[in-house]
Amino acid sequence: MLSCKPNEKSNIIDAPIKEYPFNFVQNTGICTQIIDNKSLVNIKYHENSDKENLELFLALKWHIISASSEANDDSRIVIIGRLSNKIKTTKQCESCPEPEVYREFELVDWYLKVPFNQIIYNGKPPKQLMDDPEKIRIIEREELIIEDFIFFERILKLNLNKHILINKKSKNTVPNKKI
Repeated sequence: MLSCKPNEKSNIIDAPIKEYPFNFVQNTGICTQIIDNKSLVNIKYHENSDKENLELFLALKWHIISASSEANDDSRIVIIGRLSNKIKTTKQCESCPEPEVYREFELVDWYLKVPFNQIIYNGKPPKQLMDDPEKIRIIEREELIIEDFIFFERILKLNLNKHILINKKSKNTVPNKKI
């Protein structure tokens, strides 16, 4: 995969730290978005992002990411950080998708709101393309397990559930179903 570099310096340090609903879009270009002032904003992670939190967030498998993110304030995934006010454009190159506008985002932390969603295909998390829509289900969960992440050695030492926000007032939570 070819990376497109930003075309100018960002003033991200001046931005306040805020919480943003997260949206994942499956495409060949920028697939990470946040909702800022009721608008979808394409983002790329700034080099000053918290390395451990970003690594763990990027390791979250798509059967959680795509099922729990939405293009509105109902997204079950929230990322915390600084959003640059500078609008940038990805470079155009022969093997790149069409140029896209984005803003840099310095990720400080992230969490999932309980209950969060997971895609189940034929009774288990999908590992490949799902060719039969009749076998797709969405379930609600309350805990992260190691199998929800792309494996890397340090994951064994991390507290996965520090990224869970339990809403004590929520009445429609369901217990975690181990798969």
